Amino acid sequence: MKSVIISTAYPLRGGIAQSNEGLSRAMNKAGIKNHIISFKFLYPSFFFPNKSFKEVGKGSSDLKISSEISSINPLTWFSVASKIKKEKPDFVVIRYWVPFLSPALGTIARLIKLNTKIKVICLVDQVYPHERRFVDDILAGYTLGSGDAFIVFSKSVEKKLIDFAKGKKIVQTPLPLYTAFGKKISKLNAKKRLGLQKDNRVLLFFGFIRHYKGLDLLIKALAEPKVRK
Repeated sequence: MKSVIISTAYPLRGGIAQSNEGLSRAMNKAGIKNHIISFKFLYPSFFFPNKSFKEVGKGSSDLKISSEISSINPLTWFSVASKIKKEKPDFVVIRYWVPFLSPALGTIARLIKLNTKIKVICLVDQVYPHERRFVDDILAGYTLGSGDAFIVFSKSVEKKLIDFAKGKKIVQTPLPLYTAFGKKISKLNAKKRLGLQKDNRVLLFFGFIRHYKGLDLLIKALAEPKVRK
């Protein structure tokens, strides 16, 4: 059995890229020959000023990854779709998490399915962004409407997906554990590496800072006398 994964991967960084690489390894282990087609251009710089999406360090040599898609260049969408159709995989996994990429992902998915028996499985992190706009419904429908089956990681996403799935199969499964962070180290050793005193009380906050993530509320809560005790 053959498959293609369309999403981010090394040299792009981030949790989604890392989990895609984990998925590729799991598929290889299960006997499903696959490779990842990633993005050579993801977001315009004004989306995330002074932010790099490139991973530092070397990638894994056990995976086949090619960076071919530009989110703003339709020629790459047609080129990738044509390449995949020639490969004739049994199915393609398209990961959906942000509406901005929907024109690229949706077009590739629809071109792949044109006059072929290739199935498209949409792996959906979220249907709508936290900062939702009216156009997001249209963009989500463009990609998700091309899916033959869906995989989600939460019940809430499954509920939002129902309108687009139209009776098609939706599988809910826990998000797999990340394996890209190396071996676990002790808290004491971690503090030492970060230059922190062993008695310091440390709170970790992960991800981009956005107003909906509640970091401001967390900081205010830490100032409360009851919490400080």
